Amino acid sequence: MFEGKVAVVTDPHHGTEKVFHVYEADIDGVTRRFAAGEFSNGVTGFYLPER
Repeated sequence: MFEGKVAVVTDPHHGTEKVFHVYEADIDGVTRRFAAGEFSNGVTGFYLPER
């Protein structure tokens, strides 16, 4: 995990702010960073950083 990093995202259905952890994964030799978390029971969100 990208230690201690978080992203504040907005729930697309309810407009509330959520705090998701930021992760890193090596894919085909390239390090990718993304935020992921759960909005509600069984509803998960994944976000990529803006470029």
